[in-house]
Amino acid sequence: MIINPQKFPKYSKSHYQNLMSFISPIETFDGYLVKMDSRFNLGGISGGKVRQCLRIVYENLDDIKKNYDGGLITGCGLPSPQSTIVSAVSNYFGLKCVVVSPIYDNSKKDYNRINVSLSQKLEAKIYGVKNPNPSGYKRDVKELKKEYGFYEIKFDMNSESVIDTTSHQASNLPNNLENLVVICGSGLNLFGILKGIVRYKKSVKNVFGITLSHHFNNNRKLYYDNLPTDEKYDGDLH
Repeated sequence: MIINPQKFPKYSKSHYQNLMSFISPIETFDGYLVKMDSRFNLGGISGGKVRQCLRIVYENLDDIKKNYDGGLITGCGLPSPQSTIVSAVSNYFGLKCVVVSPIYDNSKKDYNRINVSLSQKLEAKIYGVKNPNPSGYKRDVKELKKEYGFYEIKFDMNSESVIDTTSHQASNLPNNLENLVVICGSGLNLFGILKGIVRYKKSVKNVFGITLSHHFNNNRKLYYDNLPTDEKYDGDLH
């Protein structure tokens, strides 16, 4: 992937609205209907998490510029795409960016470095930390937030606006489905889809959420179980 910061898309309200109105298409593979959010793209950086991060920053843009010295900070492991996502969104909005990640280890394969390398291309400042654990960056983020005063984008990007953003992707689902299978991590995309099924009056008998994340049940309690009854999916959630 070639990233040229000078040619990277830049924020305007009309460009943002056009970008966020994109609905990932339904495609057919071996008789299955497949919808992939990797079709969403910001200057070569793809995926629904990019859309979610855009929404979070857009909603807080004035506050970030006024009270957070116009900068974003995030912490992530290697080879997490979080660094690329946040630095891409930061570059788009013309903000400063700090990425905190375990320090490069020359024994690792090069693909572990791809995302932080892209972040550097997108003009983020990279801090390598000595703690090699996946969440070893957390203490450093805490200290660097004090030093820089930047707005933190957390790894899971939990918020009701993230769920609302995803809900619109249900608009082009078929009106009647027997089974819908969703691959998810912490569950936010799934909860957004469930909200969208109701919003767009889609009839889906079964929804299967496939997850290995221990955050799923916590997020379900926080962001889905407390929704008003008329906003909740009334089919079978597995």
